[in-house]
Amino acid sequence: MISQTTIILEQGDEDLIKMIIPKNPCVACIFHGNMGCCGCTAQTRYVEQIQPIKAAGVLEYAQKYNQLVNLRKRIIEDQAACCALEAELRNIGVEVKEEEIV
Repeated sequence: MISQTTIILEQGDEDLIKMIIPKNPCVACIFHGNMGCCGCTAQTRYVEQIQPIKAAGVLEYAQKYNQLVNLRKRIIEDQAACCALEAELRNIGVEVKEEEIV
C-alpha cells in the first residue's frame, strides 16, 4: 500500500512559514504544565505571535523552516570558528590537512 499526502499552500502561507517563531517562554517557566500558570504577558504575546501560523495550519512547517535557519546559522558560526583555529595553528607552523580532520 502506498499512502500519499498532497499539500497545497494557499496565498500567504509561504510568508507565514518563513516567519521567525519566537522561543516559547513557557518552556523555561517554573509554572509550565502545572496549576501555577496564570497566563503571563510573555505567554500571551507568544500565543498572539504564533496564532496566524497555527490558524493557517502551517505551524509544523514554520517550525521546520526555523530549525533550518538556525542550523544554517550554526554552520556559518562553526565554519568561522574552524577558520580562526586553522589560521592560529598555521601561524605557529602546524600544517592542517582537511583529510586528517574529517
